[in-house]
This record gives sequence, C-alpha cells and structure tokens, in this order.
Amino acid sequence: MNSKAPAPLSRIEQHMARIMPALPAFEVFELAARYSDEEIEAILAERRRFTDGEAYPLIGALIGDQPKGEPGPLSRDGANIFCTPLFIVCVCWIGPHWAVTASRSGTRQPWPAGTRIFVPT
Repeated sequence: MNSKAPAPLSRIEQHMARIMPALPAFEVFELAARYSDEEIEAILAERRRFTDGEAYPLIGALIGDQPKGEPGPLSRDGANIFCTPLFIVCVCWIGPHWAVTASRSGTRQPWPAGTRIFVPT
C-alpha cells in the first residue's frame, strides 16, 4: 500500500467513532412561564443532568446543524439551556451567530417563558 495514498473512508470512520463520543439522546421542554434556575433545577430534580462531556459536544453538533439559525431544536427566539451538575449553559441566537455562555447553578437567574430546556433521556 502506498504510504501517501489517502486512508480508506471506512478506516477514517472507524477512527472517528473511537475518538468522538456518541451524542446523547435528549428531550426538549419549553417553559410556559418565567422560572429561576433554582425553580428549573427543582423541576428537573429527578432527572439526570448532562455531563460536561455530553453537553458541549451536543451543543456544538446542534449549532453545526443550524449554523445560520435554521429551524431545528435550538430556538432563535429565546434561550436554550442545558443543565450540568455545576453549570447552566445557555445558547442564544445573537445577530448572525450563536452565543454560548455558562453560569454557575443557583445564581437565581430568571428565564422567560419560551426558554427551551434540553435534558438527556
């Protein structure tokens, strides 16, 4: 085999499967009223949270699927939040791009009606 020949696609896919974690399945809920992050955490108390290793690749994949704000799981019209054990990660459409911020859980930040909450299934 020629060492300068490109690797077969199947070999690349096998390598990527080893180094890229599988994205977690998720559900999306939309807030019907204004809630603080503490109230959201109380509602989700019995649910598993995303780990950092799950949340950030998932957020990257979702943004990659909606790079120009196309319709999809992420809402352009409000906040999209992902709860991890230590942080609430917020993804928002700002102008021509997505912005991702994180705040410590328990900061009592208010989230308006229409906020989408992503949770692992």
